[in-house]
Amino acid sequence: MNDQLLEQFVELIRCQTGISIRPQDKPYLSRKLLNRCRALNYQHPSEYLALLAKPQFTHSQQEWKQLADLITTGESYFFRDQGQIKLLRERLLPDLIARHQQDRTLRLVSAGCSTGEEVYSLAILLKELLPNPTDWQLSIVGYDLSQAAISKAQAGIYGHWSFRGIDPSLQARYFRETGRGWKVVPSLRQWVHFRCLNLLNVAEYDLPPGSVDLIVCRNVLIYLDSAAIQQILGAFVSLLRADGYLLTGHTELQGQDLGPLQVLSFPESVVYQLSRHPLSEKK
Repeated sequence: MNDQLLEQFVELIRCQTGISIRPQDKPYLSRKLLNRCRALNYQHPSEYLALLAKPQFTHSQQEWKQLADLITTGESYFFRDQGQIKLLRERLLPDLIARHQQDRTLRLVSAGCSTGEEVYSLAILLKELLPNPTDWQLSIVGYDLSQAAISKAQAGIYGHWSFRGIDPSLQARYFRETGRGWKVVPSLRQWVHFRCLNLLNVAEYDLPPGSVDLIVCRNVLIYLDSAAIQQILGAFVSLLRADGYLLTGHTELQGQDLGPLQVLSFPESVVYQLSRHPLSEKK
């Protein structure tokens, strides 16, 4: 594939998904695109480009789902980033639980949830923190661009490599060993929902504005260009309740216009809050 045609693919991917392909990744992208061409029996990559350039058509939409699996990183495991997990366990989630003692409702979102380990980690944290979780209306929604990742998350079955960040006692409590791996117990699955979604497609978000208490979006924004980050950030702001939190990777929002979000700095991580009265860092 010549450089000019490859750049057209790179630009189309950026416009459609917000993903910015790094120069060092372009040879890998070229090979993946050529593999899809062969799978579709296209004689020239320009035919594949023409297909992708018409996302309003069903065949193109289906192919974008195939391509998304090739250009996204699916690396995840339970309780990833122990510092941020500690912050969730000791500060953010207890604060949200305390503020919702009357209505006993909590809604969390994992944006870019990959194969679901992050979503189930949040569910375990809530299960451990709430004295009577059955008295609460809990919802944890996982979004990801990759349909293959979402399908695995919905199955809720994981191999040993996914458990390298979890306490073995939690694994034994919340998973059951099967012939295919370790399966999430029903008491966690009942709170969890997954959906394949391009985060740039704000109109397709299926949650009411101002209804989300916590959005976790880690190791996602680093792959996007600045314009895409701003678009997604605006969507997050619209979803958050007053006093709601946004937790990203450690430096993913550096240099971005944060709008109404306030910055809270903790030893474990920076957190963003949509609030007039942010959680005290000395609390």
